[in-house]
Amino acid sequence: MTWAEHSPSAKDFFARIALKDFAHKDQREFMETVREILTERPDEAIDDERLWRFLRVFRILHFDFQNEESSRNVENAVERIRSALPPDDDLGSSDNAGR
Repeated sequence: MTWAEHSPSAKDFFARIALKDFAHKDQREFMETVREILTERPDEAIDDERLWRFLRVFRILHFDFQNEESSRNVENAVERIRSALPPDDDLGSSDNAGR
């Protein structure tokens, strides 16, 4: 959802998503599915602001382990994921490569 990343605020993002002739229904359904999944954590309320902040950094990475020319192995997949993380993210350290 690059719209979340490029929206200056949650209010702006949700106003655009709500426009039926502007946003596709699949975008709205995806956003609501993500909200439902996040709401399954009973200790955290997911309001529009929190959902927007999550969607701004949410990435879907595709790995094709069936195709020999694509993601060749787990180490390659870990390196691809690591490259998507911010440089100062603890998950990007080599200590977490096996997680």
